[in-house]
Amino acid sequence: MKFKHSALFLIPLLLCSTPAPAQQTNLAARDWNGLPLGMRTCVDSQLRQEQGTNLEALIAAGVRRSDPRLAAINEFCLSPAGEASVTRPSFGGPDRSVVEFAEWMNATILAKPMFAKAFAQCREVVGLYQDKVLSRLEAAQAGATSKSDQVRIRMVKDNLGSKRDAAATVACIKQFVASLAIANASSGFYADQLGALNGKLLNNGIKLKEAAASRVDDMTEQGLAQLAIKIGLENFQAQELQADIDSVGQYGSGSGPLTCFLPAEWVGVEPGGYSPCHGSYLEKKTAEIGPLLRIP
Repeated sequence: MKFKHSALFLIPLLLCSTPAPAQQTNLAARDWNGLPLGMRTCVDSQLRQEQGTNLEALIAAGVRRSDPRLAAINEFCLSPAGEASVTRPSFGGPDRSVVEFAEWMNATILAKPMFAKAFAQCREVVGLYQDKVLSRLEAAQAGATSKSDQVRIRMVKDNLGSKRDAAATVACIKQFVASLAIANASSGFYADQLGALNGKLLNNGIKLKEAAASRVDDMTEQGLAQLAIKIGLENFQAQELQADIDSVGQYGSGSGPLTCFLPAEWVGVEPGGYSPCHGSYLEKKTAEIGPLLRIP
């Protein structure tokens, strides 16, 4: 879409002038950062196409969103056409809801030491389970009586091993989303049993933007601490955790809370298959979020 509004041509003149005072720049940054990522992306894209500048330069010049010279761009970016211009995944990349959730999680969760520690603890717990699976596969490979079985088991083991770190991140994002679902439905205090989270993951329609909208940062300190405990799986006693690890998935005989949190392939199911905890929506979205996180 081409903008022919003459007011827009004043923007380059402003950007060539003396940089704005720090206070003005800070106000502009706060103004723009308060908008959804998709809106900022659309404005930046239109500025690059039409003016050869970008949103970062406008902020440095202290230009705020309410500036009348941006009226045409704002109007376009608020329209369905503007929204569509930034919500279509390109080359299979993450969609806007995934990018927004990852951005929110980086800024609101992983930037806080309490939550960063809990997320690291969650990944450590999942790592214990993954090591158990890999060791079982290694033993099965060694005990296989035919070459074809050895090759098949080795391929499964190598495939899972190559995805170990990424799968732990995906598992803990699922744990976090489930915790948020409970947080959003309560007064800031959480169920005592991790198993209670499984019911939230049975719903394949969990919306990541809605989870972010629960605004964990507005909860009480006690609520924050309890959510950190949930994410970190700290309320498991050691023997209970080991029992759950031993029972989970394709290589065990039962199921427990970890079953729902782990990515589908680690418990021997296909995303969207017979296990309601591994619906295609949740598996796909958490897998897209993982690479966008800034994990300490």
